[in-house]
Amino acid sequence: MSGLALLLCLASALAWGLFDTQRKLLARSLDSEALVILLCLGMVPLAAAAVLLEGAALPSMDYLLPGLITLALGIVANLLFMHSLRVSPLSLTIPFLSLVPAFSVLGAFLLLGEKPSLPALFGIGLVAISALLINGGQGVSLWRALLNERGSVMMCGVALLWAMTSVLDKKCLTHSSIAQHVTLQNLGIGGTLLLRRRLSGKPMARLDAGSFRGLLLAIVCGLGALSLQLAAIQLTQVSLMETLKRVVGLLMALMLGRILFGETLRAHTLWAAAGMVLGVILVVGG
Repeated sequence: MSGLALLLCLASALAWGLFDTQRKLLARSLDSEALVILLCLGMVPLAAAAVLLEGAALPSMDYLLPGLITLALGIVANLLFMHSLRVSPLSLTIPFLSLVPAFSVLGAFLLLGEKPSLPALFGIGLVAISALLINGGQGVSLWRALLNERGSVMMCGVALLWAMTSVLDKKCLTHSSIAQHVTLQNLGIGGTLLLRRRLSGKPMARLDAGSFRGLLLAIVCGLGALSLQLAAIQLTQVSLMETLKRVVGLLMALMLGRILFGETLRAHTLWAAAGMVLGVILVVGG
């Protein structure tokens, strides 16, 4: 991995960590669907302004097929994510998002022909297992959840879909700029979910001044994170970027969770964090 690619991956991961923290704060006053809608549509004006500055309004026609597939997967992933949280506990659903890097290895190999080195593959596996331990900390109960909790199975599907969207993002960027891709995908996802909410008769939540400021900060962090991620995958393999993103994001979540929310750090968490760091060394060095 080149120095620039590593820098972009780390910057993206840090921005995602800030975005996730702000999103966690906003979730206190907004339901998950409203939050996705506001964040997606909130990014559109800034991304569209970047498109206008580039001087190209639309990507080439070759973007249409991969762009539509990416959009469809993104919509389904968001709907599945929200439904999984409604039918099963957080502790038995969110841990399975740790499988995203592993799924991205398969997707990138099938669609892009990307093959991580053996040390990198071992590092990706180590990160996935360590992340499961950090998020779950329940051992066998997580695997039992796959048999007994619909939400756990759904979240595995979300991990697969998010991995595939990252792979397809890379294909889309051969036919569009980053700004064009971000604009179209966020407009499509946010617009579709907003239409669905309107048709169901469910009103959008009203924001107080504090929540509105938090939303603006989340939009800026999310847009920066996504843009940096898209720049990174143009320079390195998708699975390597996803692995670094997952590690930095989880380590930031542990740190900020302790500082902002008073969350406890247990022994298994610290051992798992050490495993993730070792995994990153293998990924970067491999």
